[in-house]
Amino acid sequence: MKIKRLLAFSAAFILCLCTLLPCLAVPARAEDFGLPEPPELEGVGAVYFYNITSDKVIKAENETLEVNTSTSAKVMMGLLACEKLGNRLGDHIQVTKEMLEGVSGVQYGFLTGQSVLISDLLYAAICGSYNDAAYIVAYAVSGGVENFVTLMNKRAHELGATKTYYTNPIGYPDNASMVTTASDTAKIALAAYENQLYMEICSAYKLQTSEGDVIYNRNYLVCSYSTSKYYNKDCLGMNAGYSGEAGGWSVITAAEDGDQKYLCIILGGEESSDGTIYAYTAANKLIDWALDEYVVYNVFKKGKEIGLIEIGLTGMEENKASYVTASDLNIYIQKDIQYHTELLEPKIDVPSKINAPVSAGDKVGELKVYYEGKCVGKCDLVLTESYEQNPILAGIDKVSEYLQSRAFMIELIIAAVLSPC
Repeated sequence: MKIKRLLAFSAAFILCLCTLLPCLAVPARAEDFGLPEPPELEGVGAVYFYNITSDKVIKAENETLEVNTSTSAKVMMGLLACEKLGNRLGDHIQVTKEMLEGVSGVQYGFLTGQSVLISDLLYAAICGSYNDAAYIVAYAVSGGVENFVTLMNKRAHELGATKTYYTNPIGYPDNASMVTTASDTAKIALAAYENQLYMEICSAYKLQTSEGDVIYNRNYLVCSYSTSKYYNKDCLGMNAGYSGEAGGWSVITAAEDGDQKYLCIILGGEESSDGTIYAYTAANKLIDWALDEYVVYNVFKKGKEIGLIEIGLTGMEENKASYVTASDLNIYIQKDIQYHTELLEPKIDVPSKINAPVSAGDKVGELKVYYEGKCVGKCDLVLTESYEQNPILAGIDKVSEYLQSRAFMIELIIAAVLSPC
């Protein structure tokens, strides 16, 4: 009897191991899109340079290294402010003594009892990057700093920034307690980039408030009021600044030139003895290089029908649905290369069949475009129609699937081994 049990356990263990092996496989390395190396950078800790148009990471260095920076906190604060207060821009908020407690660093100078237009408040917090404005925003959104920070951390994790942790809305002065990574910051910045109100505010050169005061943007890439040394006409917001010795200088920005759109994250930048801020010079070096060297070429427009896929478990005779490109498929190419479009080779990665229920817009696969053997662009493929599932066919399919499963095989082996002879 003991031998039978040992045999049953061994058989079950081997089958379980076979089941788990595919899950333990090392994921394949991301495809090389065949682009030349971007310029070398000096005096910075972490870099994440991303082409939004082609969904391509152009340069990444120490992108998963945990660092201290206030810029990530301020972008998240601004994004939440726009998401929660964007429909109240014409309202006013009364500043209380409690709102200003514990604020340090650069401040606009809001006073207890002052009535502030929310639109002005957002420009002061995001465009001017003033710390007292950020604290007032926290109260306007959630009634207090602690509640607002909880929202910041929750929103960061929703965006996939799981290595990011905030303790206040500004990342200062206890920025050593807060951590993020360049890749996490890119996820947050990309969400901010897609928020129209946020980008309008963080990209403004200056704003004249309803009280007649002028707020200048404190990001040197988009405003030359303090210095023109780093100004770049192709840059849009988002945030830049110094986080103290623990974090150094950091820059989070977007850049656009026609169809080309970039996201640039530089964290942990040093400052030279002559006052050069390497985070700014690194951002400009990457952006100028990319805009000078590359163009974007459209291969397929969004909504281009690519093929048909069989939909199972519908109970219908006509069960083939079309799938289309989910977005424009653009390729990212060097300007000085003579490009031959006839050499472009599309490759479709879509299963032959999927089962209902499915909805229009569901992803079914991916379309990649190759040029001389190198992948130069890709986009998702999505369904154009919805299909309901036939419950009878679904039940039969589940039974059939179980009878072919390893779990059922294990049960059969155990039953056979333990059964009386």
